[in-house]
Parts: sequence; C-alpha cells; structure tokens
Amino acid sequence: MINPSNHLFGLDQPKITNLKFQQVHDILNHCSTGDILKIVELYTGEKIVDILSLNSQDFIRFVKWMNKQIENVNKIYKSLQSEEFDKSDMAYKNAGSEKLDKYKEKIVYYSIDRNPDSWDRIGEQPFNKVFTMMMIDKDMKDINKQYAKLMKANG
Repeated sequence: MINPSNHLFGLDQPKITNLKFQQVHDILNHCSTGDILKIVELYTGEKIVDILSLNSQDFIRFVKWMNKQIENVNKIYKSLQSEEFDKSDMAYKNAGSEKLDKYKEKIVYYSIDRNPDSWDRIGEQPFNKVFTMMMIDKDMKDINKQYAKLMKANG
C-alpha cells in the first residue's frame, strides 16, 4: 500500500488552502479533465517534463495526498450552501441563478469588487483568506435573511 505524502521535489508541498485562490480554482477547473499531470503542474508550479522524471511511488504518494486536498476544498465549498432552503431561495433559483455558474470563480471576484481591474489581485490572495470572506458574506446573508423573517413575523 502506498501512503499519501505531500513531499515532492524535495519539499513539503503546502496544503491547498494555503495556495493562491486562483491557483486552487485552476486546479479545480482541471479536475474534470482527468489530466493528472496538468493538475500536479498547477499545484506544484513544476514543469510537466520534470514531473515525468519523478520516481513513480513519490508521484503516486503525492497524487493521493493532493486528491485528499481537493476533496477537502470541495467539502469546504459545500459548507457555503445554505442549511435551509426556503421560498426566497427557490425564487432565486427559478429566476435563473444557475446562469451565473458559467462564470466559475469570477463571480466570487465580482462579489468582492465589481472592478475587473482588481480581480487579478484577489486571485493572488491565499485561498483561505478569500474563503473566509466568502464565509462572512454567507453568514451575513443568513443573519439578514433571518432578521427579515423575524421582523415580518413580529409585524
């Protein structure tokens, strides 16, 4: 059995949440292609030719570790989903909110700053920093939604 390891190219590779926000999304966007070499290249910043020269067991250990990192990011994103799906959420969905899915991470940049000139700067921030902002926005939205319900119920 080959155990996962973050050690590759003589270094311990960082957790995915410590990578740049855009780098994480480039990795996630390539996961659907199944191009493991490209994903490792995006994760490590190393060239594919150098990745191909790695010891196969080291490569497999890293890929196993990296897959766990990617699973963790997917779990983290699921935590952004509302715990309660109500009429206003259904109305938003029925209004066509899925049209925004095509913008992928760009919609995050837009929600932080509508000026596209700042998006590269946002993409360079650590994933965990941008994600914290997203969690704050989610919690604020949930609080405001609950507050509006309470105000409506109390008249």
